[in-house]
Amino acid sequence: GYSQFPSNFYRSPLGVDSTIFTPTGATKRFTILTSGRHALTESTKEAVVATQRVGGFVAHLGHDLRRDRVWSFTGLGDGALSELYSQSYYVSGLRRVEGFELPAAEGLMCGARPIMFDQPHYRYWFNKWAIFIPEGDRDEVSNSLEEVFRSKYLPVTVDEIEEAKHLFDWGRIAHGFWSRIIS
Repeated sequence: GYSQFPSNFYRSPLGVDSTIFTPTGATKRFTILTSGRHALTESTKEAVVATQRVGGFVAHLGHDLRRDRVWSFTGLGDGALSELYSQSYYVSGLRRVEGFELPAAEGLMCGARPIMFDQPHYRYWFNKWAIFIPEGDRDEVSNSLEEVFRSKYLPVTVDEIEEAKHLFDWGRIAHGFWSRIIS
């Protein structure tokens, strides 16, 4: 488990600039925001299938997926990205390989509820805020996502965003890292 790391191991989330990644007040128009190039490891196809089943729309950061009900975006600046996160009900943190999930943190701070696989490394940082689903095969993941999308949406609160701002603050993270190195 995640607790097997040595006591002096510095566990840190990725930092998010809370002056940029903040709710814009935009109207929600996307069911979920996905990102990445590898549909299998990043669960993009599963998100698209589930969103299509409920009649929603996907915002995808990356190449054109050439699918109905999917809007693809590339080359966005931070301000436009913050706006896109704010327009999304959910942000995908459904990664089968890597353990750090920056879009989930950025999206959360803009008011998009993260959806992540139920794994210890994701629970460690996002337990209070994310919706967790089992990491199953493609059909199981699509079905789990459809169930989430058909359930009552729980908006991200101002208090949750404030808590996330503290956890994902670059200054706090860097200070903790450097204080361990120089001590």
